[in-house]
Amino acid sequence: MKRELLQKISHLQIALDELKDVWDRLDWSRVPDEVTENYPFHKDLGELSDTIKHWMETIKKS
Repeated sequence: MKRELLQKISHLQIALDELKDVWDRLDWSRVPDEVTENYPFHKDLGELSDTIKHWMETIKKS
């Protein structure tokens, strides 16, 4: 169960990194205001990824 959880968390962290890469390359001047106003993350994607990495290390040590 622990291995499966770590695998899922790892996939989440990779997906966030890939999403951040796309977000960083996006030309926000072409994105409709409605999309930018409803940005779904309360933290920067980089911060979320770092937090997940820390969480994963904590789980590995438990």
